[in-house]
Amino acid sequence: MTFSELITRSDIIADRIQDIASPALINEVFKNMLMDDIGNLARKDHLIVRLGNKWMEKNIGNRLKRGKFTSQIMRKVARLLLNFKKETNTDYCLSDYLKPCYFDEVAKSTLVVAGRDAEDAELLESPSNAIKLGHDLKRIANIKIGLAIMAKDRKSEEKGQGFLRTKLAEN
Repeated sequence: MTFSELITRSDIIADRIQDIASPALINEVFKNMLMDDIGNLARKDHLIVRLGNKWMEKNIGNRLKRGKFTSQIMRKVARLLLNFKKETNTDYCLSDYLKPCYFDEVAKSTLVVAGRDAEDAELLESPSNAIKLGHDLKRIANIKIGLAIMAKDRKSEEKGQGFLRTKLAEN
């Protein structure tokens, strides 16, 4: 495991990353975030909220930009979740999709968020979005694993581990 994976999991186990939005997240992100489908999904999904809390904490020293930066990350992940829900015709939360069996669909949805060209599958409008989503999915999977460890839910922990192993095997 990498150092950042250990930190993320320990932050979850020590309850340093809350399931509810922190006051800073509410004041600096939620108040300015659009109230569209993506923004509403970002506010509702517990893993996306935890990711937002993590990014606010990570950028604590950058008071001027942290709210906007965190909002962009949360909306990007919510856009991924929304695309995935449409693709699979399901209505699960993000945690339910972080399983090895959904890895290919998550990867396809990531390409949609990155702006895959319909005519040329190799051309992406925003390739950095795909890279950033990959890093954020890794963080989210580690948050899921930390929550499963806390709840002593071995099955959920194994699914999160399996998703990470699948992801890492692809890289």
